[in-house]
Amino acid sequence: MKKKIISIATTLSLLTAVCLAVHFIVNPTFVRNGNDNAAARKIAESWLDKQISLRDYEVTEAHFYQMPSGEHYVCMTYSVRPYKTALKDWYAGNGESGEDGWLINKYGIIAYRFIGPFAVTGTTCNTGP
Repeated sequence: MKKKIISIATTLSLLTAVCLAVHFIVNPTFVRNGNDNAAARKIAESWLDKQISLRDYEVTEAHFYQMPSGEHYVCMTYSVRPYKTALKDWYAGNGESGEDGWLINKYGIIAYRFIGPFAVTGTTCNTGP
């Protein structure tokens, strides 16, 4: 009986880990119209939502951009307020220090793909394509 309980607990733990990994890596976003700024903002916010080191964020502007090679990106201007214990990656690159721990006027580019009506982003946000 004890082995069965341990087996079930292990299986549930692995399933939970896989679900969390999929959520934070993929986090698909339903987008009705994939070519307007509201859709770009929704994709940008979806990417920021899955950043567990952020206490808060605000997307100032977002738009779509396509490279001549065909890759699709969402370009965004945003502000973030990371947790005090977060890695210092948020301080790198661009942006300025604001009040109350905010980093303001940051600029980032997020790669995405559409799978049907869902936009799927990766885990990185760059400052240039």
